[in-house]
Formats: sequence, C-alpha cells, structure tokens
Amino acid sequence: MTPMDIETISQLELDIAALASGPPSVAVGEELLRRVAVHFFESQGYAVASSSRESMSACDLVARKFGGESIGVFLTAPIHRLGIADIAQLMGRAQRSEHGQHVLITNGELRPEAVPVVHEAVALSISVIMVDDLRQWLETTRRGNASENTRLHEVVARLSYDLVRLIADDPRTLDQVEWRDLERATACAFRACGFNVTLTRPAKDGGQDLIVQYLDGGILHTCLVEIKHWVSGKRVGAQQVRKFVDVLVREKPASGLLLSTSGFSGNAFEALSHSEPQLNSEPLALRAGGRQKVVTLCKTAMRAESGLWLPWRGLTQRLEEDTESVVVLG
Repeated sequence: MTPMDIETISQLELDIAALASGPPSVAVGEELLRRVAVHFFESQGYAVASSSRESMSACDLVARKFGGESIGVFLTAPIHRLGIADIAQLMGRAQRSEHGQHVLITNGELRPEAVPVVHEAVALSISVIMVDDLRQWLETTRRGNASENTRLHEVVARLSYDLVRLIADDPRTLDQVEWRDLERATACAFRACGFNVTLTRPAKDGGQDLIVQYLDGGILHTCLVEIKHWVSGKRVGAQQVRKFVDVLVREKPASGLLLSTSGFSGNAFEALSHSEPQLNSEPLALRAGGRQKVVTLCKTAMRAESGLWLPWRGLTQRLEEDTESVVVLG
C-alpha cells in the first residue's frame, strides 16, 4: 500500500466520523465519500478519475491500474437505509457499465432484507464498502505507515495540536511562536473546525500558506490563506497585500484570507480601492484578519474537539468570523 502522511490520515478520520454520524445533506455526504474514495484507491496503487455522468448507468469515479482492468465506483449517501430496490438499481447500472469490476461506497445502512441481495451483487463482481470497512482500511493504513518519517509527522501533528491549545488558553503564546509552527497550528485549527486543509511547502509556496476547502450549500469552496507572523512586530503593508492579490488573480479561488498577527499599516489596502487593468472583471473576495482571528480560530477548534460545537454548521461564517472584507474592484 502507498504510504499516507499523518495529516491526510487525520483528515480522513474526521471525514469518516462525519459520514458515520450523518452529514447535514446528501451533497456534503457525497463530497466526503468522494474524498475518502480517492484516497482509498490511490493508497492501493490506482489512478482515480471522475466519470462522465451522461447516463444513469455511469459511475461516479473510475479507478485504474496500469495494465489492469478498470473499476467503476458508485458513491451514495442516502438519507434512508438501503433496501432491495437500491441494491437492485446499482446492479442494473453495473451490468450496463463498461467496467470489469464495480464498487459501491456508502455511509448508508442496509435493511435486513437487502443483505441477501448484497451477497448476490458480490457474486457479480460488485463490492459494497461501508463505513466500518473504511475505518478498518484506514486503521490498516495507519499501521502500515510505521516508518520513521511517519512517526516524525505524528510528533509534529501532536505538537501543532498542543500549540493550538496553548494559544486558545493564553493568546500571549503567539509572541513566542515561530512562523512555520504557526502555519502548522493554524492548519490544525482549521481542520478541527471541519475544513479540509492543505499546508503548502515552506519555500516557494506560490504566495499561499494554506489551501482551505469546505462545502456550503452543496458547493465546494476554496479559500487561499496567507499568514504573516513577524516577530519584529512590523505591520503588513501595501506591497504584501498586492502580492497576495496577484496570487488570487492567478489562482482564481472562491476567496482569499490574509492574516497578520501584527496587524496592517494604515494604507495597506488603499491601492485596492481603485480599478486596475490586471485584475479580474469581477470583485475579488478578499478578507483580512489579525491576531484575534488566530486566537478565535484556536478557541473554536478546542470547542469543536470537545464536542461543544458542531463543525459542519456555518463554515462560511466560521471562516469570516473576526475578519474584515476588503473591497477589491476588477
């Protein structure tokens, strides 16, 4: 199996737990299943691609190994328990498909009368993978990642979590934190709040430290986050703001968030209030946050971890909390 870093495993644990407890909508459930399914097959050496949904028989994903037959993958996050009709419909779609094998990945439970039909589906090369199977796979993957590198990642992840707790308990901790450690801690806090987060490389990161993704209204949103943490206490000025705006223009995410633990200079955003040819024709969704945003995020992460706040509710509001909208005209 292909090794998986500890950050990915931690995110998959959250995703699978959310699938087990019941996502707030079918769209959220299907996006979670898609994310987990991609890692499930890639960890076993498959290349995964989305499938065209031009017909009712089409799959959601297609997994292939070099020189091997393709596997059609169906994803379903039902709001009810799966019955005979649901499994029969799957079998019909599979039989009309061009793929040699098929897999159904679902977070739904089976009605008792549907169990024999599932056994019949298995005989037709249709495998059914449920939440407990995903948990077992992830645990097997975790055990298989017992390399020195993975153990190092685990240590770093634990330290990042501890740092989030320290900042939540005493915001003055920020004054003693190195910039890369704060990036890791911020990523950890966003994950605990229910976001999917990618921490970019420390050098040549393309002007973005975090790639934060979340679902809102069934739509996947991407927010690029840049963190400025200068121990000198210098405030972020117009030049740094302009560089980040250029990144947003190039990458075209749904939004951008610029964080500065030492604040912003008085004229940091003045130049952005005027139309400039190189900007998009539509306003850029840019927000700015200071030290308080980092502290609030860490406090919210601790509440989420203790079960006092449900991460799946109001992620847009959670992202924008303690930040200000910056008007950037196109």
